Amino acid sequence: MQKIKVYYIKHPPEEERERGTEVWQRYLRMTTGYREEKEIPLKKDYRKVLEFELDNDIPENTILNKLWYDCQNIEQHENAVKHDRSMMVGDVIQINDKVFTVASIGFTKTKWH
Repeated sequence: MQKIKVYYIKHPPEEERERGTEVWQRYLRMTTGYREEKEIPLKKDYRKVLEFELDNDIPENTILNKLWYDCQNIEQHENAVKHDRSMMVGDVIQINDKVFTVASIGFTKTKWH
């Protein structure tokens, strides 16, 4: 049994952007994908958008890529998981206790902070 959770990073309020606060800077570091150091996601910065279980043992890479595709808001995609936006760099997929962030290309194994 595999427990799957998908988290989207929350967009900071406009006043955080205007003031250039640490919250805004952290959001930029998580969502641009180009950084020198690996950023650890703060769970409080995220909202859970999807949770389900898989009975069969599917390779992690297959789950990650399928979820990325299914979480794109493409109208012609019949199996799309509809949310207010598509999955993007900085979002998180958790498979059991393993945590992955969406990177510019692929996924990066990480952990919650």
